[in-house]
Amino acid sequence: MESDEVIVRRDGPLALLTLNRPGRTNKLTDAVMRALGAAISEFEDDGSTRAIVLRAEGDVFCDGFDVGARPAGPQSKRTRGDFATHAALVGDTLWRIWRTPLPVVAAVQGRCLAGAVYLTAVCDFMLTTPSAQIGMSELKLGMSPPLFNILPWMMSYRAAKEFLYLGEVVDGAKAVQIGLATRCVAEPALDDEALALAHKLAAMPERVVAQMKRSVNRRWELAGVVSGVQHDLSRFVDDKAAMSDFQRRVRERLLGAGGEAALDELGIDLQLRGVRNPWA
Repeated sequence: MESDEVIVRRDGPLALLTLNRPGRTNKLTDAVMRALGAAISEFEDDGSTRAIVLRAEGDVFCDGFDVGARPAGPQSKRTRGDFATHAALVGDTLWRIWRTPLPVVAAVQGRCLAGAVYLTAVCDFMLTTPSAQIGMSELKLGMSPPLFNILPWMMSYRAAKEFLYLGEVVDGAKAVQIGLATRCVAEPALDDEALALAHKLAAMPERVVAQMKRSVNRRWELAGVVSGVQHDLSRFVDDKAAMSDFQRRVRERLLGAGGEAALDELGIDLQLRGVRNPWA
């Protein structure tokens, strides 16, 4: 399945999935999540795909979910059912990537924020660059718990707490150090390195990678990753259905004309180079 916002291209045994909303810094929508899930299913069934590369057009990999796609104010009020439907879709899509027998390599340039961190976390490999900006910046806006908090299983106890408690941005080298990324490569070589890794995976004997992926992931599932994430998915719905005054004020101001002024007013520093409000 292909849409204007998610481009599918073939390269021999590889499938390339490209986020294609550069005008919105490749922010995720429910339509994008559905397209990703449908494409993964298609690759599993075609009998020829051996590995997947997930990449993005433009200078930014992804600024998370597109909260700016819906206008602020009373007319945008959503119900608990709306939040539950969104959370279920996100959970289904990310678990599909986690569980697909095909290895998935993410190539991350520029910013990778909030929901994009979950998306790359369920990929088997993440390659990034020294100048990347990776972080759960939404936490500084009072948005918690994370929608799909798989991160404590990827990182050490101390690293997970520092990354998640403070919502601070890390660069590519730090992302590798704390377990978020597999490898940090020179920016001009990012796509080539991701393709080379995917081709190596595709060249492995049949079923080896799929069986090892199932074995490795099963260890984390036995350690509680599924129940932990599902718990946070339900808490996410509760949090959004009963949004605090601070969250509501931040959301309305950030999506309005005074969004950047709101950050100053509230004393929020997202630590992002070249952008003040990535969710406008």
